[in-house]
Amino acid sequence: HYKSKGSEKDENEESAHHVMARTEAGNVVGVGRIHIREDGIAQVRYMAVHPEFERRGLGRRILNALETQICSIHRSCTIELNSRDTAVPFYKKCGYVIQAPGHRLFGIIPHTIMSKTINC
Repeated sequence: HYKSKGSEKDENEESAHHVMARTEAGNVVGVGRIHIREDGIAQVRYMAVHPEFERRGLGRRILNALETQICSIHRSCTIELNSRDTAVPFYKKCGYVIQAPGHRLFGIIPHTIMSKTINC
């Protein structure tokens, strides 16, 4: 299930911090974005790693870069994300904890709300 081109953008696009990983040939193989919500919580969105590049530490490097961006703005911050259930083990390894069941993308792909508090 893929979303249409342009659906990766929303009202927080301009104020968000983006991270993109590319191959030496310039092909995009991983992305992620973080922004501060109105309630002061940072939210990670649009995390993805190309299947051929999974399990190589790329997702962790993208997530670490996003957390570092937030540390440049705040000394302490709670980060929240909506993880596909298949990615929950990855986020747990990165220090995130399950908060609650989340939405179902396209009505069928279950997500879990996870969070992590960072002190910079």
